[in-house]
Amino acid sequence: GDITCASLVQGEKSTVTGAIKAQSARLSGTVHGSIEAGELVILKSARIHGDVSYDALTIEQGAQVDGRFAHRIHTSEEPSLTLVS
Repeated sequence: GDITCASLVQGEKSTVTGAIKAQSARLSGTVHGSIEAGELVILKSARIHGDVSYDALTIEQGAQVDGRFAHRIHTSEEPSLTLVS
């Protein structure tokens, strides 16, 4: 199923089938589904099958990802409008 959490640490022999949404994630097992994370670390034993969106990304050599990567762009403030007369 889907996982939504602040911090996720996945074991090397585990499998997640579903979407992952986390502020930080450290993945070393198999994932079948999309991943959205602020800080994402994909370790060399990881096998990812799905699209990945992230703020900060680290991938160890040897990790396998079958999907698209997208860097998330966050604006810290709403745009402001000022009326000048």
